Amino acid sequence: MSSPDECRLPPELLDIVVDHLHDDPTTLRSLAITSTQCLHSSRVHLFYRIQLMHHPSAEYHQTPSRVLDKYYRLNKILETSPRLRGYIRHLVIHRAEFSHWVWYHIEPVVVQILDKLKNVSILSLRRVDFAWLSHFVRSPLRSMMLGTVVHLELYSCRFHDLDEFFHFIAGSNLKQLGVKEVAWAAPCVYNLLLRAQTTIVESLHLGDDCLDVVMPILLENDSPLCLQRLSKLSISPMGNYETAAKVIKHSKLTLEELEVAVTGSRGNNLPLYILRPSDMSCLRQLKLTHVRQSEGYSPIRCIMSLLSQIHHCDGLEGVSFMVIIEAPIAKLDWSKWRAVDEVLARLFDARRSLKSVHITMSGDASDADVWGLFGKLPELHRRRLLWMTLNNTGD
Repeated sequence: MSSPDECRLPPELLDIVVDHLHDDPTTLRSLAITSTQCLHSSRVHLFYRIQLMHHPSAEYHQTPSRVLDKYYRLNKILETSPRLRGYIRHLVIHRAEFSHWVWYHIEPVVVQILDKLKNVSILSLRRVDFAWLSHFVRSPLRSMMLGTVVHLELYSCRFHDLDEFFHFIAGSNLKQLGVKEVAWAAPCVYNLLLRAQTTIVESLHLGDDCLDVVMPILLENDSPLCLQRLSKLSISPMGNYETAAKVIKHSKLTLEELEVAVTGSRGNNLPLYILRPSDMSCLRQLKLTHVRQSEGYSPIRCIMSLLSQIHHCDGLEGVSFMVIIEAPIAKLDWSKWRAVDEVLARLFDARRSLKSVHITMSGDASDADVWGLFGKLPELHRRRLLWMTLNNTGD
């Protein structure tokens, strides 16, 4: 469809494109005309981004046969119109979370679709299961060579032989890699990253159980080539921040964005000094997510601990600091907010080092709950709460 820097098609058209793709040339022609009218002088084709996914909510309810029909129709169009194969640059395939007989018919079609693509640069696969496929069905993967892939996401996927899958990705042009819940494939991830000497990853996301399995293998080399230009790192240490610190050590001169999922009882007391953010000369954004309440550490106490550590870190001028708390807003003890407010005051008024501070809360509270609690705060606290999302200009 469209890239972030290009004109965008209307959302309603984005949602229904694949639903309305079938063998009728008239319909396909009308969609192409609509695309031209919407994009004007843009060179992005209607088929730039293809997304095949299942929405489990009732609002987007789709019968299994209709979901399967999407894959068949797309595969048929690529087969009958070879010219369209070169237009697809962004392919997203997200399987439903629940198991159904229809999915056993989808994976073979996915292999056929991948076999027809020539210029894909962004490939996102979630819950796609290639493990059960027979050797005959998987065999095309060995002959494919999608060396054009720049951004690869693999979330909760299963493979019979992951290295067999990575073979056709090649990896020589890979710049962004996201891996989650495939930690058992650590050696293959390592081989993918270091397969070609020209592979230099700029953005790396390792979720949940992957960090402690993948990174020790990757860090066997004293100076991993693939981390020398890393600018964005997103990790879930699961309490083991020493491993995260080793990753950061190899990229501290280039790292611009660092996102750490603070999880577990140990994580809520994140020892920020281990990550040494003050050593990152290019750091512009430090983001801590998944902050949750655990034994001995309430969300408010968590905020205080993190802000206090930031207060004692040098070299964070111009850094945006963000904390995302996952807790029921209605259950937060706002009586303790004054202590947080005082820490914020010291950060802004005394040091003026941080560019901005963002504290975002997510939970099961309604807007009425949020504004109800917000109205109970003293006037000074309300101003400070709003101030937290503003840039610190030093005025």
